[in-house]
Amino acid sequence: MQKGIKPLLIGTAAWIALLCIIMLIASIIFAPAGSAQDFDKIPAYTLKEYHGKIGVFKNDRSAPERIINTAVNSLPEFDRQSLTDGIDVYSQEELARLIEDFDG
Repeated sequence: MQKGIKPLLIGTAAWIALLCIIMLIASIIFAPAGSAQDFDKIPAYTLKEYHGKIGVFKNDRSAPERIINTAVNSLPEFDRQSLTDGIDVYSQEELARLIEDFDG
């Protein structure tokens, strides 16, 4: 009876592996729009430090479209560094959320 169990376990493992591969391929093919496959998406806005405040820049312009009256030096170090580097924003909803987070 031991000899019959080993091929059964190997066969079952092979079927499970095959099903996992099929599911992986299907998840790649049928990934929803707006998922991690949008690597080439261009940001609508960029938040950057501007004269000590937070500037909302649109389309890589040199002057901000809007200035958020939050002193950058009052923010945590991570936020200050992120604003120095520039925070890319891809939608109005994300922009509103970030402004709320920074402006409180």
